[in-house]
Amino acid sequence: MITSGCTGWNPNAARMFSAPSIWGPWEQHPNPCRGEGAEKTFGGQSTYVLELPGEHFIFMADIWKPASLMYSGYLWLPIRFDEAGLPVLEQDRRCTKCVNGTCPKNKQWMIFR
Repeated sequence: MITSGCTGWNPNAARMFSAPSIWGPWEQHPNPCRGEGAEKTFGGQSTYVLELPGEHFIFMADIWKPASLMYSGYLWLPIRFDEAGLPVLEQDRRCTKCVNGTCPKNKQWMIFR
């Protein structure tokens, strides 16, 4: 489970937990975010992890714009797994040129604003 706290509308570091069942016991893992902006979950607050065919996963987060909520957006990042099998989210895969769900740099993630 990847979660994040919030300070009002502001993002915080992501938190990650795992358990053999919903009843626990729960174990906390390090922040799964890597790269510039990792300490603030790249500006987002986690909302969902989408499972895709072929054991691929997308991390989804809200990007809040409290001064004008209608301009808030979303952050989608592919999840890769490290040698220990833990999820990793990497900022260096971000691209702010994505339009209408396509990315001119052929990156595998999207930001919608």
